[in-house]
Amino acid sequence: FDLYHEDLRGNVKLNWADLPDGIDNDGDNRTDNWRGWDMVDDDSTLLINNEFHGTTVLAVGSATTDNDTGIAGAGFNCKYIAVKVGNNSQVITQGYEGIVYCIDQGAKIVNCSWGNTTFNQLAQDVIDDAALTNDVVIVASAGNVDAENYYYPASYEYVLSVTGVDANDLIDPAGPSDPTPFTRNDSVDVSAPGFNVYSTATYNGGPVYTPPTGGTSIAA
Repeated sequence: FDLYHEDLRGNVKLNWADLPDGIDNDGDNRTDNWRGWDMVDDDSTLLINNEFHGTTVLAVGSATTDNDTGIAGAGFNCKYIAVKVGNNSQVITQGYEGIVYCIDQGAKIVNCSWGNTTFNQLAQDVIDDAALTNDVVIVASAGNVDAENYYYPASYEYVLSVTGVDANDLIDPAGPSDPTPFTRNDSVDVSAPGFNVYSTATYNGGPVYTPPTGGTSIAA
C-alpha cells in the first residue's frame, strides 16, 4: 500500500494510541503502528516498490471523493486500515493474522482480495471469531480461474464471496478477445464489477492512474 498516494492519504485511519515517536505507546508490541502494519516483516513499512495490487484494490473502495483528483472510491468517505500480509514475492503468508489485527484495531469490514484452494480449520476459526463474536464482515475474492474451484477465505462459512461481472452483468463475456471468466461456485454470494475498472497505483515513487483493470480482487 502507498499510504501517501495523493488519492489515498485522506482516508487512512490513524491509530492515535500509538503516535510515530519510536515508542510502543499502546503496548501492543508494535512500535509506531500509526498508519497500519506489515504483518510479515513486523514493521510499519507497507510499500513494495512498483507492486500495485494493494494500492489498486484499496483505491476502488476508499480513494478520496470530491477532491478533484483521480478517482472516487465506492465507499465514499470510508476510512481504511492498511495491513500488509504478503512477503516481497507477493506470497500471502500472514493473511489470517492480518484479519485478527484488523479486528483488534476496530475494523468492521475486512477485505481479503487474496486466497488459495486449501481449507484450514484454524482459518475458519479466525473467521468465526470475526463474524460471530466481533460482528465483522469479511469480504473476499472468489478467484480468477475459469472454474468452479473453492478458494479460501472466500469459500469459508460466514465470508461474503464476490465474483466479477462485466458492464452487462455477464461473468463470461462473449467473444474470443474478451477476458477469461472468473471463478463461480455455490459459495459465491454476490457479483460486482470485475472488468474495465479504473483505479490507482504508484510507479517509481509517483502516483499514476491505471488503465482499466479487473479481477475478483477488484470486485471484492
